[in-house]
Amino acid sequence: MTTRGRLSHVERYVAGAAPRRPEELVGPAAVLLLVVEAPAHPHILLIQRAAALRHHGGQMALPGGAWEPQDGTLWHTALREAGEEVGLDPSAVTRVGPLTPIVIGVSGYTAVPWVGVALRRPAVYPDAREVAGLHWVAVADLGSSARAVSRTRSSGQEGVWPEFHLAAGRVWGATAFMLDEFLHAWRGGRPDAWRYRALMPSDP
Repeated sequence: MTTRGRLSHVERYVAGAAPRRPEELVGPAAVLLLVVEAPAHPHILLIQRAAALRHHGGQMALPGGAWEPQDGTLWHTALREAGEEVGLDPSAVTRVGPLTPIVIGVSGYTAVPWVGVALRRPAVYPDAREVAGLHWVAVADLGSSARAVSRTRSSGQEGVWPEFHLAAGRVWGATAFMLDEFLHAWRGGRPDAWRYRALMPSDP
């Protein structure tokens, strides 16, 4: 199936999701799941967070951060944060829609993942204070690296959690849940109920 066909799956998946307003969420935040619409090999952008950051230092993530009043919507939060972190020009991105919000217990944010599309790979310029590395990951490689991992977390919570073991590094926690949901939508399906677990304590 073509990239456009896959994106139509994602568009249908998010079509029924009403965008969440910041005032509806505790600790509103947003991240950008950017898909580059290359004809044969679509990619997404992942970052490695700078090691010195207070929360999630050194981890693989999607660009994003906390909502600010001047943003208005959480979509604009995702664009602003991507601009600050990797220099992304918001005019290069077309909005597709939001995935499921995830409460991230360790930092107290509720993050809304927004899927956006660029026709070609945009120029990016990471801010070294926040970003240690940039990685363009083929969606095909993302799918082949997916694992379901049984784990007992430091909170005592037990379950099976999605993870991705990429050449760029291990992706786990809230970011892995977001990518897992995106992959299900990309393939024309829906995640199993367990994949919607909202509370995400830190890994052991």
